[in-house]
Amino acid sequence: MKGGPGTISFHLDEVPPGEGNLDYRVYLAEIHKLGRDVPLMLEHFGVTEYQRGLRFIKSIAGAEV
Repeated sequence: MKGGPGTISFHLDEVPPGEGNLDYRVYLAEIHKLGRDVPLMLEHFGVTEYQRGLRFIKSIAGAEV
């Protein structure tokens, strides 16, 4: 993410899970605490990026539950 205080706008680069700043281990752990199924969607990527993102999510999802 670019921008911040003193800027007029910001820009958010979309990258597959595991390649950006979002801590998916924490995110998935918090979703798990809800005690119900919650969808997690990947969008706006090409096939290769989807596959990488899905592999990453699956690799940490089993460790969190």
